[in-house]
Amino acid sequence: MNETLYTIGKFAKKTGVTVRTLRYYDQQEMIKPSFVSESGRRYYKDEDLVVLQQILSLKFLDFSLQQIRELLAAADGDLTSSLKMQKELMIQKQNHLNRVILSLDHAIGIFETEKRPNLQILSFVIDSIQNEEGHMDWVKQNFPERYAKRVESITGDEWMELHKKTALLFQEMKEALKTWKPESPQVQRLVGECLDMLAGILGEQDILTDMISLDLDWEGIGEKAEQDLFSVSPFTRQEEKLIEKAFEHYYIGRGIQSHD
Repeated sequence: MNETLYTIGKFAKKTGVTVRTLRYYDQQEMIKPSFVSESGRRYYKDEDLVVLQQILSLKFLDFSLQQIRELLAAADGDLTSSLKMQKELMIQKQNHLNRVILSLDHAIGIFETEKRPNLQILSFVIDSIQNEEGHMDWVKQNFPERYAKRVESITGDEWMELHKKTALLFQEMKEALKTWKPESPQVQRLVGECLDMLAGILGEQDILTDMISLDLDWEGIGEKAEQDLFSVSPFTRQEEKLIEKAFEHYYIGRGIQSHD
């Protein structure tokens, strides 16, 4: 019994792909016609449909054309391994997309406020979201367990509100430093608000006294935080120097000469 031959046009119509796509797959040596006439006309058989279905399935699974070529020639064991690897890659992509969506939600929430922060602060917030797991590990390594547990207990909605408050507070600090000195009441008020917000995150009412009483290498922790945590800063170097002076003045004003 003779096998049915399909012209490229009929095969395209039968499979739901375009003639252009079939020609491209032919060029990429992924699926070639079963027969080519002397005039150059391409003909396909029903068995070619199986190969095309495999290509389309792998393409749906987000394999690259190079990977598909390799898989078409692979043994079942290799295919199983490749599918597992692709699944892991898809999970990674899914996690990345979830973080992108979360970052967009937070960004929208921040920019819907009356006082909109600048791009530098927004970049800081997004970087914090993207590196949340690494930041959490860092807290566990450098601070007492009770602080890590408190931070871990914060819900997604609470973090969104904290990011909004942080962005607005940092924006207000940037604007204040343009006009006022670090020791001014206006800037000192903002330093107090920063510590109050930190107290809320860590669950400590008197955060300044509690943190200073801890037997920790604060200078070393500060240097590690700058190196390991914050690849994006919400402040310029000049602003950071002014903020450091503002905090020093705040400590001195409360009888704390050093926080080493």
